[in-house]
Amino acid sequence: MPWTRHYKKKGNKYGAKKTFFGGYVYDSKLEAAEAEQIELRILAQEVESYTRQHRLDLYIGESRICSYKIDFRVVRTDGVVEYIEVKGLPTEVWKLKWKMTQALFDELTEGEKAILILSTKDGRTVVLRNQAYLDAQ
Repeated sequence: MPWTRHYKKKGNKYGAKKTFFGGYVYDSKLEAAEAEQIELRILAQEVESYTRQHRLDLYIGESRICSYKIDFRVVRTDGVVEYIEVKGLPTEVWKLKWKMTQALFDELTEGEKAILILSTKDGRTVVLRNQAYLDAQ
């Protein structure tokens, strides 16, 4: 009998379970649940559209430091844009990119009324509102 090695398929090292919703596979149940809530908001005509894994390029001066893919960019019917990050277990790299995103949020969202939202298993928290949003209030 030939020697074979049996591998046990490992899950996500942080315990997240990939979840299928609306034709897409999401990295966690929490992220899929957020997508479901956005779809319900579309049906309620609160949201016009959304994109998944929206890329933000983080620059300091003229230098591109890194990119950050925020989980959802949601355009509401009132014109406000929500940037939603769904987070289970924060890693050190994520913490750094999140701080940079917060610091650069006005620049990243120039020309739009925008809100930065952190969604966790404990609920949603509005982290920041950009200057254009504050000026419109």
